[in-house]
Amino acid sequence: MVDYSPEAILGAWKEGFALDRHTVSSTYRGDNEFGNPVYDTVRSELGQLLYELKYRGEHSVVGPIVDAAAHFSSPGLQILT
Repeated sequence: MVDYSPEAILGAWKEGFALDRHTVSSTYRGDNEFGNPVYDTVRSELGQLLYELKYRGEHSVVGPIVDAAAHFSSPGLQILT
């Protein structure tokens, strides 16, 4: 099971949650040979899976993401506010 830390989020909806933060930290390391900034980025476990799906097309991570969302939506969970 993927670790996650849900947080309630405010918005123009009845109730909303984020399962976790995507980025834990990001440190600027300088520019690459093309003049683009380079960062050392640390992501949450769920954030890393979402990154792999979105930017690397790694479809094998869909199952663990769905499992985390299904586990979160099951009754009786405590929500951090």
